[in-house]
Amino acid sequence: MIALTLIMIIFQVRSISVMTMVLATAPLGLIGVIPTLLLFQQPFGINALVGLIALSGILMRNTLILIGQIRQNEKDGLAPFDAVVEATVQRSRPVILTALAAMLAFIPLTQSVFWGTLAYTLIGGTLPSGSRSNGWQRTGNSFLRLERRLSEVRWSEH
Repeated sequence: MIALTLIMIIFQVRSISVMTMVLATAPLGLIGVIPTLLLFQQPFGINALVGLIALSGILMRNTLILIGQIRQNEKDGLAPFDAVVEATVQRSRPVILTALAAMLAFIPLTQSVFWGTLAYTLIGGTLPSGSRSNGWQRTGNSFLRLERRLSEVRWSEH
C-alpha cells in the first residue's frame, strides 16, 4: 500500500525529491497527536492508528497543493524563493480554515466510546501539523532548487 502511494505521488509530481518532501510531512502529525492523547487519557489503539493514516493523507494532500502553487508561481515569473513564500501565504488561510473546520467537526465525535480516540487523534494532529508543514515546505524548497540545479548542470555538460 505504501509503495502504491509512493508511485502515485511520483506520477503526480514527476520528481523523486518532491515525493520525498511530500512523504516527509506525513509524520509531522505525531507531534500534535501524542500530547493530545496523553492529555485526554486516550489509548493509542487501532482507532488512533486509523486516525494517523487519515492525518497523513491530509498532510500529504496539503503538501501537494502547496507544491502545485509553487510551480504555478514560478511559471508566472517569480524567483524560486519568492514563489515559495508567496505560495505559503496564498495557501495558509485555506489550510488553516480547513483544519479548523475539521477540528470543530470532530468535537462531537470525542464523546463516542468507540470513535473518540480517532477524533482526538485527528483534532490533535490537524492544526499544529498543518502550520508546521507550511514551515517544513518552505525549507523543503531546497530539494526543488537542488534538483533543478542538478538537472541544469547535467544538460549543460552535454
